[in-house]
Amino acid sequence: MCGRSNQLQATKRKVSKTKKLKKTSLTTIFIVVACVIIAFLFVFYRQVQNNNQVGVDVSQQNKEAKVMFEGYSKAKVTVGNAVVDAYVARTPAQMRQGLSGVSFLPENEGMLFVFPVTTQTAFWMKDMLIPLDFIWITDETVVSLNTYVATPEPATADSALKLIAPTRAVNYVLEVNAGFVNRYGIRVGNKVVIEME
Repeated sequence: MCGRSNQLQATKRKVSKTKKLKKTSLTTIFIVVACVIIAFLFVFYRQVQNNNQVGVDVSQQNKEAKVMFEGYSKAKVTVGNAVVDAYVARTPAQMRQGLSGVSFLPENEGMLFVFPVTTQTAFWMKDMLIPLDFIWITDETVVSLNTYVATPEPATADSALKLIAPTRAVNYVLEVNAGFVNRYGIRVGNKVVIEME
């Protein structure tokens, strides 16, 4: 009987230990899950905070661009399936300025350079702060593309700046954000509709 009593007590101790282990395991799991949830909420909160800050910066940059291009006319340019609201550069001063100094360009905005006659031209990225795509247009048709044209390194001498040129003479050049051409599937041969405002 004594052996049976010892066996019963040993079994009770094992059951008690098992219950304690289960309770400890559940507590540990609960703590880990709580930590994961807290970390997720913290990351989510920071992301929302950053997005709100970006929204403020973008709004400010839009205002700065509007001031910079005050006095420019605008055009709605449809290239393939993409529509771009473009500032129009017609004068030599406007063409020299281009998008130089612009630190932000909204997705569907750009600059349209209008030449009075079809001309073989070249551009450079002097004082550019954002990379661009160039859409070269002759007689309402895309005739050449330069994509992902990078900004120059700071303090690059004018003589060291790369020239960007079309494969043939053009009437218009549309500058848009780098990647725009690929995102919208723009190709040589696409038709272009320009509606001046």
